[in-house]
Amino acid sequence: MTSWMGPPQPNDGPVSFYAPVLGVIRIVLVVLLTVVLLGLFLLVRPWVRTRLGNAAARLLSQVWSRGGLAILGIRVEHRGRPEPRGAVVVANHVTWLDILALRTGPFTTYVAKSEVAGWPGVGPLAKLNNTMFVERRRGAAKTQESEMIARLERGEHLVFFPEGTSSDGRRVLPFKSALFAAFSKPPLSESVVVQPTGLSWIAPPDQPHTFFGWWGTMGLTPSIWAIATRAWGGRLIVSWQPVLRPNDFEDRKALALACETSVADALRNAGVPDVLTGQEAWDQLEPT
Repeated sequence: MTSWMGPPQPNDGPVSFYAPVLGVIRIVLVVLLTVVLLGLFLLVRPWVRTRLGNAAARLLSQVWSRGGLAILGIRVEHRGRPEPRGAVVVANHVTWLDILALRTGPFTTYVAKSEVAGWPGVGPLAKLNNTMFVERRRGAAKTQESEMIARLERGEHLVFFPEGTSSDGRRVLPFKSALFAAFSKPPLSESVVVQPTGLSWIAPPDQPHTFFGWWGTMGLTPSIWAIATRAWGGRLIVSWQPVLRPNDFEDRKALALACETSVADALRNAGVPDVLTGQEAWDQLEPT
């Protein structure tokens, strides 16, 4: 996977005298919220395949994501409606907070490569969060297709980030068509709907437009600290675009391009400045 290596984040904007103390308090509150809700999720996880268990898991997921963003002072707005049944959700990738962003809506299941299951720290958390791990070997395709269908029929939304990397939030990098292969051919192409979804992170006052972006060689710890101390007053707009049906497109490349275009339109409509798309989005753009 190639990471987007844009210019360094500009100097942070003004911060209050009490920001470090408030930052520590917010981090502690988010951790406590996570621990409590994770414990409750583990109690209902054995029944997540049932209608009642699925509803309970969805509620806990929404409380966690909405509560976590509220603690950080980030206001969330949803535009459009998520598909009421299960759908494949494809979104732009800006920050590690995207995981919370999409879970403020329907019950989402993140789709990750099988190697992630073995990553220290991240792997166990991904498993606990009901992540679907996919393998690239041909022999696993049929089993994975069956699992996707079962999850979608339960009303889960399978989330992909087709850019394959994160950026500064002011561009939509080319969507990798290979990620659309599974649901661009039967049996999934006949029953699945794909919903492009735009994640527009609006910086707090006095912070750079790219404040929420996390890309290239940026460290996770500095990003967490910046958001804990400076994110208050920021906004997130989740734009649920009209669904697309794979059978309406000539091939997976056409479907990927349509999704990419729809997500870029969502960012522009949300007021994200100077949105770049396609190959042009790989060019460096000095943040302002």
